[in-house]
Amino acid sequence: MPVEKAGEIRGFAGIEHYIQGPGAVRLLPQIVKKLGSGAFVLMGASFYDSAERRFRQMFREAEVPVTIEKFGRECSEKEIARVEDLVDSLSEPADVVVGFGGGKTLDTARVVAARGNRFLIAAPTSAATNAAASGMSVVYNDRHEELYGVQCSRPDYVVVDTEYLIQGPARMLAAGIADALSTYIEARNVWRTNHVNAVRPGYCPTICGRQMARACYDTLLAHGERAYLAAQHTLRTDSFEEVVEAITLLSGVGWENNGCSVAHALASALSVLEDTRPVLHGECVAFCILVQMILDREDWGEFQRVYRFCKGLGLPVRLSQLGIRTAVSAKLQRAVSFAFETQRSLSVVNYRLTPEKLISAMLFLDALSQEEVLGEE
Repeated sequence: MPVEKAGEIRGFAGIEHYIQGPGAVRLLPQIVKKLGSGAFVLMGASFYDSAERRFRQMFREAEVPVTIEKFGRECSEKEIARVEDLVDSLSEPADVVVGFGGGKTLDTARVVAARGNRFLIAAPTSAATNAAASGMSVVYNDRHEELYGVQCSRPDYVVVDTEYLIQGPARMLAAGIADALSTYIEARNVWRTNHVNAVRPGYCPTICGRQMARACYDTLLAHGERAYLAAQHTLRTDSFEEVVEAITLLSGVGWENNGCSVAHALASALSVLEDTRPVLHGECVAFCILVQMILDREDWGEFQRVYRFCKGLGLPVRLSQLGIRTAVSAKLQRAVSFAFETQRSLSVVNYRLTPEKLISAMLFLDALSQEEVLGEE
């Protein structure tokens, strides 16, 4: 992500089409017809057994050539190369790549589409992150260690079928809410410091980009708790639909049009600890949002509201909930050292941030949560 001071040139980037609702994937054959002559579908392992036959029938009835391949579970160079070779060797036309699955499936489909100069349709089956509308993919090794990010084109279509999303665990939705909640909280630091957004090569955020971030924040706080309750009971309510749009569209486009600050930098650093491996990305971001708000000296009333909101969704508000229970000081030192070495967005603040201040803020949040100083209203 670019990290530098903004000039006077404003910039905004988005996706061309966004479609959401129950049964939305049934529109895929018609969308493929608009874009090209045939589709290659990279399908996540979790849905392959239940959805593969349905997809074949759907495309066959629409008379659209399709090849469907099961994703290999990791967005690695090895998997990307395997899928690229497969697409290149096809005898049937496949000028449209469809990623149907979770974040890693979509990341892989995004790279394959970009390298082959093909159209891309992103069809997420989870709301656990805001990555579906992004132009960025993260590549890992086979040990799930992050190697690098790849800047690709944004999807030509994002198709969100909420009949699939509601089948996922409520925990996934909560993680997505936290990931999206950070959009506005981090964006404020970008605005305060006059930094560029994440639209390459980096521009001053536009009014549209700023308003998307604010709308995302307001929607999540207004509907998040009801959407989480609905997800716990597998009920696709209006609040669930509102929150899915906030995560996938408002945050997915909004974060790139604003940028990141402490929360995502710290979340990336904490992920290097073995203790945090079982924790979802958004769960880690939730804890880091609160840490950033402490450092930013945000309004205490707003901090309390966000704290209670996160706690009500079962998101981590203390170190032990991230899995950090022993040798705490040494582990935080390691994570923070990694952050200052690798995460440039730590500089997107309007105060002097030091490793000591960052560690102190984490320990202070941990103390607050354990003492229940922020008890229920």
